[in-house]
Amino acid sequence: MLPRTRSEDRTFRDLLSKGQVQWRHFYDKRDGKGRIVDQYSVSVPPMLSAEGYHLVWYRSTRKAECDARARHERVERALIELAELRQKLSGPKTHYRQAAKVAEAVERILRARGVEGWIVTEIKERTTEKHRQERPGRPTADTRYVRETSTRFELDYHIDTVALAAEMCNDGVFPLITNDGSLPELEMLLAYKRQPSLEKRFSQMKTDFDVAPVYLKEASRIQACFVCISWRC
Repeated sequence: MLPRTRSEDRTFRDLLSKGQVQWRHFYDKRDGKGRIVDQYSVSVPPMLSAEGYHLVWYRSTRKAECDARARHERVERALIELAELRQKLSGPKTHYRQAAKVAEAVERILRARGVEGWIVTEIKERTTEKHRQERPGRPTADTRYVRETSTRFELDYHIDTVALAAEMCNDGVFPLITNDGSLPELEMLLAYKRQPSLEKRFSQMKTDFDVAPVYLKEASRIQACFVCISWRC
């Protein structure tokens, strides 16, 4: 999987948001009853990484549905938490008396839900005044009053529909990179899908199978043992 920090990733997703990427359908995944559960497409034309490796961009309909659902849940949860924070700000005994503290609470919510670029927030400062008697007792014509001011904060927020629409273009899209330029698109995808099983086998070698130490005299036999165990999946 190509990391999101790579420049190739940023360049491709920028083209994707502008609608400048073409897709070619190449594979339908079916369940045991023959029903299509996922459809895969690849971008055209083929691409290369900065190192000259084979870079393929895939799009999965099933992954697109999962991405959309996960994003919706994150946004909904962030909106609920922001509403709760706004309620606290308006309370008579609120602890948020400083703008920096309010900003920190807002940032913590957005960062925890991963929605920093999708929800726009604004913190407004409101100063209120009230007068009280300088001294206790029944007020008279000579009673003096003292003016007191207090600062409260209000929180406004809304969804950035433009940024959210741009993010929707990335639903179901992921890049795979390999140094095997002759590997077909489908085999490359299936090899990536087998990776969790292989990782599990390596974990089992070190735990359940207790492979080390292996009492084999030749390196070739040790390699063969690892291959046999790995490919049991």
